[in-house]
Amino acid sequence: MREPPAQEGSGSVRGVSVAVPIPELADALAEFTWCYVVTVGAESRAHLVAVTPRLECDALVAEVGRSTIANATEHPEVVLVFPPLDHAAMSLIVDATFVSADPFTLRPTKATLHRPAPRP
Repeated sequence: MREPPAQEGSGSVRGVSVAVPIPELADALAEFTWCYVVTVGAESRAHLVAVTPRLECDALVAEVGRSTIANATEHPEVVLVFPPLDHAAMSLIVDATFVSADPFTLRPTKATLHRPAPRP
């Protein structure tokens, strides 16, 4: 997995985010097994479900329930959060747009590897 670039003037401290170009998303996904799909429902409340998505023809496809589909239909901007398998590794955050309900399909628009900022 990529290392974040060093922050300017920070010695050995590394940055917290690394952009992942969408054409390289398949390589980044190889490090992860599952994610949370985050949608927005009624009254702008977040709705999270854990899924194991697969990449098909540059789209992410997953099995989800009715609430997730209803939310994505109403608010098509969706976020996927892939937690690291090791607490010291980076998470993968993918912004995506809802494409279809059957199967639930998302088109990735932006991806970032992210780790917590160092403690002061």
